[in-house]
Amino acid sequence: MSKKHWIKPEPDWLPLRKAPFALLKRGASPRLAVPEEVSPSEPLERIEDWAAVEKTHLGENDETSVEAVEQILAEKSGAERVEIDPKGATFSFWFGPPQTGGGTSVISGSPWVILDWEQRETAVDPRREAEDLFDPRCITVDDQTAAREAKRYRAICRATGLVWRQYMLRSFDRAVSRGTAMLIGRPKTFSAPFERLPGDVWPLLQVIDWENGVAVAPDGTRYFSIHAVIVVKSATQGPSLKPAPPVVISKAITEVYDRAQGSGEKPPNIKELPAHVLRLLKAKGLHASGRQVMKLAENPEHARRRRSPGKTVRSEKRSPRA
Repeated sequence: MSKKHWIKPEPDWLPLRKAPFALLKRGASPRLAVPEEVSPSEPLERIEDWAAVEKTHLGENDETSVEAVEQILAEKSGAERVEIDPKGATFSFWFGPPQTGGGTSVISGSPWVILDWEQRETAVDPRREAEDLFDPRCITVDDQTAAREAKRYRAICRATGLVWRQYMLRSFDRAVSRGTAMLIGRPKTFSAPFERLPGDVWPLLQVIDWENGVAVAPDGTRYFSIHAVIVVKSATQGPSLKPAPPVVISKAITEVYDRAQGSGEKPPNIKELPAHVLRLLKAKGLHASGRQVMKLAENPEHARRRRSPGKTVRSEKRSPRA
């Protein structure tokens, strides 16, 4: 069956940079308290009460409360107020004047731009960075002011990393896994026609340019101008899937390898595994992201079930020569 191609984006397509923001919805939400063990870089599935945390903070569907994540951004950054702009794909942080005087400052940027400050932190002078970021005229600031502002933007980076990586991207990953978000992109070259990307490809891609929607696969294949289509499911389609705790995912991985061993088939490699595991979880009314499956599959108990590179079913069944 031939793939469908598009020459240009359709009206209902969202650029990749806006897609995670499209899952943010405004509405009443309870006050949330982020567990201390949650860090911006540590995968949330490592937390023992991961399922409870995800249910509390994200709910049982693909949508995330704007108020909830704005609250987390404010608490973790120390800002007086935070606003998320889905159309502009930006976070804005409001800080009141310091005790020494001065006006209110507003720091805004897209998550990937803010996190780039974090990457450049060790390569810049804090005073120079504070001057560039917080004063458009780049006036000279004293050491105390530079240290205060440097500490402030580090807090902004940490808060942004937590919300972007652990909440918004997790919600988006889940939507792609469920099929409520479909991805379309230009494969290999930026002038190629658009093609739909299979959902199980997304966990393997590394986004290298959120602004322009560019991602690269492990084999080096690049996808350009990635867009997303958010699918709205009707109430008649049944209840949404619930997040699977890590222990359940691990049992599903074991079941997949047990089935392959029992039938004499090749055990799925790390890239093939998510599709098999997600089918088992869906049958139980559960879901997980491909990234979660592959991460848990790296544990020794599962890694030893996979065939070493170069081995085949025939070579394993072949009797040794006398």
